[in-house]
Amino acid sequence: MVKKPSQQALNRAAVTVEQAEALAQRLADKP
Repeated sequence: MVKKPSQQALNRAAVTVEQAEALAQRLADKP
């Protein structure tokens, strides 16, 4: 069996990216 990155770790990274993008969007919306 080939070892793959755990799905949990991938999901966690995706959530972090989403949160960072949401934060950037909120900051961009402010004057």
